Amino acid sequence: IFGKSPPWQILERNSRGDIVRHSGISMEILKEMSRMLNFSYILHEVKVNAADSAAE
Repeated sequence: IFGKSPPWQILERNSRGDIVRHSGISMEILKEMSRMLNFSYILHEVKVNAADSAAE
């Protein structure tokens, strides 16, 4: 849903490149909405290749 664009979304990765923490304004809004509306969510990273980036 969100891209890597601070301060909206910040991704922290470990030495293998795995995302270990999400933060930022968008993530805080999602976290608060899930608490208030009683839902859970799972985030999945979408890999974008060079051809996809060029099309934007």
